[in-house]
Amino acid sequence: MGQSTDAILAYGFALPDEVPYEVEWDDDYEGFEEEAEKRLKAAGITGVHITSHCSHDYPMYLLTTSSRTAWRGSPVIVDPRDMVAAPGADGWDDKLRAGMTLLGLTSEQSAPGWILCSDWS
Repeated sequence: MGQSTDAILAYGFALPDEVPYEVEWDDDYEGFEEEAEKRLKAAGITGVHITSHCSHDYPMYLLTTSSRTAWRGSPVIVDPRDMVAAPGADGWDDKLRAGMTLLGLTSEQSAPGWILCSDWS
């Protein structure tokens, strides 16, 4: 018997592992999520969030506009039509790019997309 994790399906950018250490505006990497959210809100960039994954002890981050979690033993139904329609209809790509620029973040992705990751909390 092994460990199980929760699944997260999110739309956005996967951020490099070292992102909390590299941003100039956050001296305390433990407060990265909260400080990023404050900056997004202050700039009027709504609907964009920092989503953590991997584990509580060693978090990794995404910049997202949408995220859904399937908790252990609780399946989540995902409508693929929504996955295609929502990003364009709601302007998610522009919001995410604005958030990346504001926060001075980088990603290996050239454009935002759907990301499936796990979280062990």
